Amino acid sequence: MSTTMKTPGVYIQELDAFGNAVVPVPTAVPAFIGYTEKTSYNGKSLVNSPVKITSLAQFCSIFEEKDQSKRPKIKFAVDNVSSVSMGTSKLFYGEGALDKELGNAGDRYYNSKDKKIFTKTLSWSASGNKVSNGTSQPPAPSADDLFYLDTNKNLVYGPSKDGKWPEMTASLLTGKVPPTANDGQAGAFYYDSAAKKSYGPAKATWDGGAAVTQVTAPPADGDGSVGQFNLDSSKNLMYGPKETGEWPVANDLITDNKAPNNADENADGSWYYDTNGKKLYGPKTGGKWGNALSNVSADTKPPAATAGAAGAYAVDTSAKKVYGPKGKDHWPDEDYDVSPKTPDYSFGGTDYFISSASTINRLHSAMRFFYANGGADCYVLSVGGVDSGLDADSITDAIDHLKKESEPTMLVIPDLMEFGKNTAYSIQGYMINHCGEETQNRVAILDIHGGYDAPGSIPEMASVDRFRDRVSGTVQKSNSYAAAYYPWLHTSVYEASDVNYANIASDSYGKVVDILNADLKDKKGNVSADHANAISCFTNNGDSDDGKMTLPNSDAALQIASKAYKTLLDKVRKQLNLMPPSPAMAGIYSAVDDAQGVWKAPANAAVQNVVAPAVKINHDMQEDLNVPLSGKSVCAIRFFKGMGNM
Repeated sequence: MSTTMKTPGVYIQELDAFGNAVVPVPTAVPAFIGYTEKTSYNGKSLVNSPVKITSLAQFCSIFEEKDQSKRPKIKFAVDNVSSVSMGTSKLFYGEGALDKELGNAGDRYYNSKDKKIFTKTLSWSASGNKVSNGTSQPPAPSADDLFYLDTNKNLVYGPSKDGKWPEMTASLLTGKVPPTANDGQAGAFYYDSAAKKSYGPAKATWDGGAAVTQVTAPPADGDGSVGQFNLDSSKNLMYGPKETGEWPVANDLITDNKAPNNADENADGSWYYDTNGKKLYGPKTGGKWGNALSNVSADTKPPAATAGAAGAYAVDTSAKKVYGPKGKDHWPDEDYDVSPKTPDYSFGGTDYFISSASTINRLHSAMRFFYANGGADCYVLSVGGVDSGLDADSITDAIDHLKKESEPTMLVIPDLMEFGKNTAYSIQGYMINHCGEETQNRVAILDIHGGYDAPGSIPEMASVDRFRDRVSGTVQKSNSYAAAYYPWLHTSVYEASDVNYANIASDSYGKVVDILNADLKDKKGNVSADHANAISCFTNNGDSDDGKMTLPNSDAALQIASKAYKTLLDKVRKQLNLMPPSPAMAGIYSAVDDAQGVWKAPANAAVQNVVAPAVKINHDMQEDLNVPLSGKSVCAIRFFKGMGNM
């Protein structure tokens, strides 16, 4: 009512005595789970502690390093053969001879011409005279090519040059036992603190190879031996290595120097070992021990993973534990497509394949993608540092921590795409159960593992079909609490200035040198002294030959001088910018709810910062995605002329 009183009379004005009965609240608040650069803030741990974020700047200030030079870089390898990820290692494949410098310890190479597979193994030897150690920073080096191990801060200095230690240091591996072939990578150093003995640098070499069995169907568990690889030549799918059966969790064991008596007081389910007769009995059933078991071995320690055959039992007489029966040898569920691939980059008559050389921790790019698409309030839950390694249990534990939070309405975990397919599928099922059974107030936004492949390009390998087969909640109705999006997207999240030499693995610097030398040759086939000096930073993995240039300023100069080098970095950036769509979808949910309301479906909205979908979807493909026989619809992202990517 107007408060301007112009004529005599009685006027009534209503005054608010209380606040609004209905207070507007955000209805689209995602919770992001992933690995972060920083795991503490203001002296408090961030791990498994949901933090509410209102902007990208706030996320960066809490979870990321302020000093750009200290921020970890996602690294890529540049190789002459293609590869496929095997989780923590790679499977390279091609027809050519094996390059001794290829790959790291644990990697494999399949020579499709010779039908053989090679494994790169790590070997350690005690450090020689050129390696010293201490508990503080190293003294000035007395010669070149020396190494120093700081056993207090676990740092490696070296190799020394011109009376100086390099600025860059590496982490020192430590333990109380000698190192094994599973510890570290080539060039690493190890300190046995119990024996006060140093080892390294470790060496990685390729073995002599083993024949690959050619088959025309997936192998059954009864086929082949442990460690063997099988190739389904009809589909170019590699299976293996065949794994030994697993020992189950140990049971407590009763021991005595005589056979057991049915009349003893031991309960059903007990196990008994006669140390005199060396016989194992159990589990006790119906008050009776039964006959002694066969195929039993005894030792004073737990059995090795490779010990024993399927059905065997093992007794640890020291800890009084029994293991068994051992499971059957089996083929892993994963298979690997070794079909020929198009090179990522070709120059000077040489093909190059670019692949990740480190885990692509996706939370940073996910947050940028989220806010580029209208994101607002969200929660971020760190499961550990970006160098802590992938761990499925950490992810599921983090999901459980969200049970106490009532505000999040979406669950997004982009880092799942770095796990193996089967692990990712299992955790996605856990996400659905969390949303559909445990909380029933939020939705899981899911990505398709390998969702840059076209459905039906290889029917048995189609990422969408496999996702539908493997991902589900425990209860069918819980699936309605999840939304899956396909395909992945080529984005512009990372700009040209975000990518430089630090995104290329040092093991690939040799390939970079080859490209630079080929590009910067003059008509006479020579490289100028200035260019050669800049290139030497890559050869030396540090300073130039004249000591006046470092890798950072060499990189800046060569990006200007060499079109081929700049193109290589653009190819690396393209790999970084290939992203799963879930963060953008969460941003669109937030933007639509904030601008219009919960009654407006977040459909037919353009996705920002997208160059193009990784797969061009047509009408028939979308029909299969949206109306499948299984009922598990997948939301399609397509390009529409005049409208953009929607």
